[in-house]
Amino acid sequence: GLPDGFKPAKINADTELLKTGDKLVLVGFGLTDGRLNTTAMVLNRTVTPIADTHFSETEFTTDQRLGTGACRGDSGGPAYFLTPDDELILVGVTSRSHEDPSGGCDKLGVFTSTAANSQWILDTSILLQSEEVIGEKIPQPF
Repeated sequence: GLPDGFKPAKINADTELLKTGDKLVLVGFGLTDGRLNTTAMVLNRTVTPIADTHFSETEFTTDQRLGTGACRGDSGGPAYFLTPDDELILVGVTSRSHEDPSGGCDKLGVFTSTAANSQWILDTSILLQSEEVIGEKIPQPF
């Protein structure tokens, strides 16, 4: 169960929901400054725009050149789209940086799309609730 006042976020399955420039809410414990290697002491939240909705078949990127975005330690964390009625929809999972040779976390962030993997997420969620998968490998979407 969840604490009072909390509910699960919806998971996006619509490949056309996101548009270049849309703002995403990122959450994570990663570095707060990639150049200074400043460690996060609390769970952090930031807002950053989408750079490319179709970076690859299963990924999108965010533009981190304005000083906000994901950094080392945020991998696996959520990327949410905030609807006009303040509902958070999970649209991606933090993956890595791109075109960032200095490691400053100030170029492009790469995210795995929930929409591109929605069937695998659904199938695996159901599979994980069954007894027969304990100790077994789960098939990957790629």
